[in-house]
Amino acid sequence: MKQTHATTDSSPNPPTLIVVCGLPATGKSSLAEELRDALGWPLFAKDRFKELLYDSVEPDRDAFTREESTVIGKQSIALLLNVASELLRTRISCIVEANFLPHMGPTDLAPLLAISRGRQVHCSIPAELVLERYRKRANAGERHPVHVDDGAEAELVERIESGGGAPLPMEVPLLEVDASDGWNPNLAEIVAFCQS
Repeated sequence: MKQTHATTDSSPNPPTLIVVCGLPATGKSSLAEELRDALGWPLFAKDRFKELLYDSVEPDRDAFTREESTVIGKQSIALLLNVASELLRTRISCIVEANFLPHMGPTDLAPLLAISRGRQVHCSIPAELVLERYRKRANAGERHPVHVDDGAEAELVERIESGGGAPLPMEVPLLEVDASDGWNPNLAEIVAFCQS
């Protein structure tokens, strides 16, 4: 566990921001939901915002493209960051979950970390298992249509090969979670890290 303590909030009891991140299909959404239930803190997940935005306009599913999905994904991140900022400014701790890109996530999250105690929980599994789970999820046909999994695997492979599955380079305490088979460390230890 990397322990680097840095926050620009000088108040005695700043709220906590938990950033749950990792590549797609690494279990981060499931872990974020378990943390929400264990901590009792609001959770803002990129995919949930993305699905709500899609449903609000009901686009033509047959004509909906990967490019349009990417645009809605960017809008979802903007909403996620805005809502989390409002809560943190009222001193309410919260959890954000997304497959933040290492070259963009730190910049996007910097304003939130300036008003909170940040904690990064990074989910990881071996690359071959990422792809196996991703294919299984895409082939199941149960994903919301906003995600447009067709053609996305090549992007995921490129991201894995370029090191895009690494933790976000942020000066906050980091906990690496192996999600290959449950959680390692276990949920109680992850919760303790979030509360530390």
